Amino acid sequence: MAVADDLRSLATEDVVYLTKQIGFPYGAAQPQLEVFKGRLRQTAQGEWVFTSFTGQSGVVGLILGPAQGDWSSSQPPGQGIEVLIPVVAVHFPPLASDDGTVTINVPPIRQWITLTTVIPSDFAE
Repeated sequence: MAVADDLRSLATEDVVYLTKQIGFPYGAAQPQLEVFKGRLRQTAQGEWVFTSFTGQSGVVGLILGPAQGDWSSSQPPGQGIEVLIPVVAVHFPPLASDDGTVTINVPPIRQWITLTTVIPSDFAE
């Protein structure tokens, strides 16, 4: 299925898991992983919004925006639907030496957001 079809399918689910993973350039640190349980919906403007279940009438949400060309989806066996959303979390300008003779391009810090119907195994009870 296409990403748009998979997003619509996820929006019909009672529970969707959102994972956020930050990757640091050059393997500087182990990726940090956060998992949220909630629902996915689409606004009238076409943006996708994830709302987390927090209990006691609390709400935590994440506006994902409209689907982009770099979003991808798949349905691996036993994993349900997965939609992967790559995000550049921090972009660094090139660094230059004081005399301008050396320029270093620093790779960005990237974040990957995954929407899925199956909780990641590390978080399952």
